[in-house]
Amino acid sequence: MRPSIIFQIGMKILTPVLLVGSVIIFWRGHQLPGGGFIGGLVAGATFATHAFCYGVDSTLRLIRLHPLSFVFIGLFLALISGVISLLVGAQVFQGQWVTVPVIGMLGTPQIFDLGVYLLVAGLVAVFISEILKEDT
Repeated sequence: MRPSIIFQIGMKILTPVLLVGSVIIFWRGHQLPGGGFIGGLVAGATFATHAFCYGVDSTLRLIRLHPLSFVFIGLFLALISGVISLLVGAQVFQGQWVTVPVIGMLGTPQIFDLGVYLLVAGLVAVFISEILKEDT
């Protein structure tokens, strides 16, 4: 069954808006509600809706990498954020911060959140792509 033209046009407009929104939710997440998990869920839900509208192959072309790659990159970043603390002599996952001239303070908690973001978005995309591939 082919989705309606209204759904397809709506997803062409909403996909970039929702992905930018997920990045905004990710970025503001440490001091306010949001963060890697909720931002990743929004990105994953966007991929899922795109797959329902245009099919799995089109969504995988949109993502450009296999969704499982996002899962492994996310796990790696989350692990690295804990290892950095050990390398500077602090406890595991204790926040380490550095000042970047234009951006401001960046730290290991943001690396961890980025890892969670990629992990959650990748897992949702993997689940949806496998479920929809079975239906065809």
